[in-house]
Amino acid sequence: MLMSNKPKKRCGAQNRLNWKSLPLLVWLFCALGCSSSYLEGSIGDDLSLNFDYIRIRSQDFFMAVEFIRESVRGSEKVCKLVVDTEELDLESSGYAVENEQFLQHVELSRTTYENDVFPEVKNGSLNFENFGMNGNDDVGGGFLVLFKDNRTLRGAFYGSVEAF
Repeated sequence: MLMSNKPKKRCGAQNRLNWKSLPLLVWLFCALGCSSSYLEGSIGDDLSLNFDYIRIRSQDFFMAVEFIRESVRGSEKVCKLVVDTEELDLESSGYAVENEQFLQHVELSRTTYENDVFPEVKNGSLNFENFGMNGNDDVGGGFLVLFKDNRTLRGAFYGSVEAF
């Protein structure tokens, strides 16, 4: 499934994220029953967010969610989130990783043939609707990221864990 990154109209206050309401927004994205994975945000004005499929992997205490695009040159990781769960108590936090915990335990990266990378992350929130680390566990959730240059990235992911 190829996702679109059509530019969105943004104006004034509508483009600003209210970080106090960020956990609620992520929860709403997940709770509304989003059944497909997506990437979007103002960062898509400069970087392609098109992808063909997602892959969710786990090893030890690490979970990787990869948004992958296939091209004639091979696979590209349009967006990759790696979550270090070792020191996180996800159950007591409602399966949410926010603010300082997001900055400390979530790594956001991008590997494309154009060598375009994400800017430095200023803040973020990740919320799991379904969570598991074992092979074939269903995993789903959503995330919001604010970059230091004030561009944004948001997305949702749904799939099964591939343990390796």
